[in-house]
Amino acid sequence: MLSVLRLLITITFASNIALACEGECVVNVTKYILSNYSTPIYNIFREIAEEIENLVVPPSSRAADRLDYITPLLSSYEGNSYSRMETAIFPSYFHGKCEDPTTGIAPSGCPNPSCSVVCGTPGSMVYHFPKLRRIAFDSVRAMLLENTREGSDTYNSVHKTVMRFTGTRATSNMTTRSIPRIFWARKDLDLLPEFEDMYLMKRADDVGAKLKPILESIPDRLATACGYVGPDEDGSTDELQECSWKTGTVEYILRFP
Repeated sequence: MLSVLRLLITITFASNIALACEGECVVNVTKYILSNYSTPIYNIFREIAEEIENLVVPPSSRAADRLDYITPLLSSYEGNSYSRMETAIFPSYFHGKCEDPTTGIAPSGCPNPSCSVVCGTPGSMVYHFPKLRRIAFDSVRAMLLENTREGSDTYNSVHKTVMRFTGTRATSNMTTRSIPRIFWARKDLDLLPEFEDMYLMKRADDVGAKLKPILESIPDRLATACGYVGPDEDGSTDELQECSWKTGTVEYILRFP
């Protein structure tokens, strides 16, 4: 009789232990959230690529695919978005089990379908969905801010890429009209290389002046597209409705035990 009672207690205790979202759950939930963001992100990328083409790139030098102008930005986003998102959601906020440290028993609703404790279970992410939604948005926006900040590696790489598409090799475009009159009498034009450097520097400055506001507008475009209204530490407001995808995301999260 005692052994049966112990077995029942063990079964009851085990049934109240909430499993954390680990392994496959972490990977697939992260990928799912990023896939939701793919549409607004790439719509914005296409918009700014079109603006770059119209404002900076001459018709004779335009790319077959406008996104080629911002290849470094695309590569950086695609290469870093997963690790940034996973870290922001799981180790940084939703992590660990939900058991009461005294009893070792999880509250009602844990791990599914809705767990009021902040922990690493699917039910916790569902209960605290506004916070999850805000974490995801902040992760994407922070990465865009870093990549579009003047002087960053990605920003500089985009600038160089656009410069190549402008087709500005000074020597090939120069005639006596583009060379100061003082040099016309010099048969060898030995000062031409120096003048060419000045020409290229001026062109780089011109391209940079047009490119800077376009690139720096990207994070704000995402905020507008998502319905961001301002800082909100606990994610409790009803903001970001255009980047919520709550119904589908909740259903997907609850597939995991």
